[in-house]
Amino acid sequence: MSTLRALVVAVSMLAGCYRPELASCRYLCVTSKDCPSDLVCNAGKCANDDDRCGNIEMPDAADVPPARDFYNVAWGTPIALTATADGDACERHPVLSPDGSTLLVARSTGTLTANPQTCLDTAKIVQFSWTNENASAVSVGALAGIDSATIVIPGFIVDGAELGTPSERVLVFAAGASAQNLVVQRLSFHPDFTPTGDPATSIIAFAEPALPSFDRTATLAAVTLNQDVWVGPGSLAQGYKLERRAEIASPGLDFSPALSPDGRVIVWVRGPNNSETNLMVARRRSIDLPFEAPILLPLGNGEINSYDYEYDPFITANGDLFFASTRDDHVRRRIFFAPSLLDP
Repeated sequence: MSTLRALVVAVSMLAGCYRPELASCRYLCVTSKDCPSDLVCNAGKCANDDDRCGNIEMPDAADVPPARDFYNVAWGTPIALTATADGDACERHPVLSPDGSTLLVARSTGTLTANPQTCLDTAKIVQFSWTNENASAVSVGALAGIDSATIVIPGFIVDGAELGTPSERVLVFAAGASAQNLVVQRLSFHPDFTPTGDPATSIIAFAEPALPSFDRTATLAAVTLNQDVWVGPGSLAQGYKLERRAEIASPGLDFSPALSPDGRVIVWVRGPNNSETNLMVARRRSIDLPFEAPILLPLGNGEINSYDYEYDPFITANGDLFFASTRDDHVRRRIFFAPSLLDP
């Protein structure tokens, strides 16, 4: 750069007239506040208004609803969902629809033993009508459309509006003949959860059969790989580029991660340790930053963590927390609900 040009640039910068050019579609974001310079947050990436990121056309910034900040989310006293208990039923993997009206749970009614794996021997997805105000789950019956496999486990529900199909919902789930050969699949549903077609094997590229968790727009995924938590950007159509989150890893097992809708908070399972597993939480100010030091969620009688096994956390669109626990009898897993303490 010539001396004259350098001087012009320097004066322009002082006057606020010059800004260095930044690559569009390079930075991840939740809102435009996360984006440098004049870039705006569209579909999870900082971009110019008229740019495309990958093969996805970027919507206008005005079409992207503002995202809540879940960095400071905390949870109240957990409530046992007695309406979902059914004799010897063992329940896992709670998943709530983005509009908060439908709760899906993997339920097994096989013979239960002290081996936790028996909870998945014959798991099917059971559907409930959910009311958040009084934490009420009313059984609707088995979910239609994917009942051929021996084991079917819900993973995440993506609102079709986030994918350009407002009249649909997309369920990401795992299905297979045994817990060792589960395949991650996806199926589109009408808003009332009647299927729109046959299940499709997803091209979500995960190295081992593990249920993913996503942020609100499904442009960020978290999954268990090699007994650690991995997180990375991508899409349901093109797959995800995952990275091991070393900053929250432990020498033991870390698995079953759940992302908050904005991707700033992650809850996962750590253990077993002293015959129990516990739910951990980590936070970050931006999805481009590392997570801060992980924290054990409250432990004790009546707390989120009991002195038993906690599994399968799920963070809802409002920041509420669902999870499974064996605190009742050390064998049968039931679903618990902990309300978010964030202001609406």
